[in-house]
Amino acid sequence: AGEAVPVVMNAPAPAPPADPEKKKKIETLAKYVARNGKDFEDMARQRDSGNGEMSFLHVGGEGAAYYQHCLSSFAETASAPEAAAVPAPVSAPPHGAGTHLERS
Repeated sequence: AGEAVPVVMNAPAPAPPADPEKKKKIETLAKYVARNGKDFEDMARQRDSGNGEMSFLHVGGEGAAYYQHCLSSFAETASAPEAAAVPAPVSAPPHGAGTHLERS
């Protein structure tokens, strides 16, 4: 199962929609969903109610593959700071080591 992740990461990114407004909408929503969870996506899908502006939220809709790519990418980015924060205390100097020379 661990080998599947590199395969997905090495896959070429789907082409963004030709319409720059749709591309921006996809990227913006993907960022919000990555931060706020699938409930936010569900709410956006309900609000779309068939007007087509967010067809990328539906399987086979225009830009759906690009949206999924952005969502995966932003989700990885959103979790990266948490992972990077874990090792930080290990490399930090011990409490008070060289930072407060006034103490005696």
